[in-house]
Amino acid sequence: MLLSDELFPIVLPRGLTYLPEYLSGKEEQRLLEAIEEGPWDLTYARRRKHYGKAYQETPNLRPLLMPAAIIRLATRIHSEGLLPYVPQKALINEYLPGQGIADHVDRADCRGGKVISVSLGSGAEMRFIEPTGRRHHIYLEPRSLLLFEGAARDSWTHGIAGRHSDQRHGITVARKRRLSVTLRCGPNKPLAPAAQSQ
Repeated sequence: MLLSDELFPIVLPRGLTYLPEYLSGKEEQRLLEAIEEGPWDLTYARRRKHYGKAYQETPNLRPLLMPAAIIRLATRIHSEGLLPYVPQKALINEYLPGQGIADHVDRADCRGGKVISVSLGSGAEMRFIEPTGRRHHIYLEPRSLLLFEGAARDSWTHGIAGRHSDQRHGITVARKRRLSVTLRCGPNKPLAPAAQSQ
């Protein structure tokens, strides 16, 4: 952490759960090394990887088998009660300094579910905008986990501004290369075993 959250407590709106330092440095490194293996999807403005199954139908895109490091992460998240079952797919987004993602609501065919974002490598500020226009800004530290559900998942938009730095407790923090691991779970789906890697 840059500065102790005991000095600057994080007050989160309902529907958002933030866990700083969710991963150890070694866990983060294992995930980064696993993600580097295999091809990237270059059909977007930023590089992506789809494990298990693609989130959107993309011609000629073959999702990769989930590496053991991501299976361990997904299994841990389920075992700790953060998700109702072990996710069968994961999406990786690479953000270089200056890159972001437009405000959006996740696909409506999975309403009522939960979304988890794990940050690797660098931090970045994510914004949430309620339908009323009220804004929430959360700085996602490296190795942190953010879970959003309920209205924060289904009706608020969320995005990351495309810039080279963020303000953190009044301090300018330069962005570096950041990878996000996104895991989604729909509601009322029974426990299923994680996909096996080769």
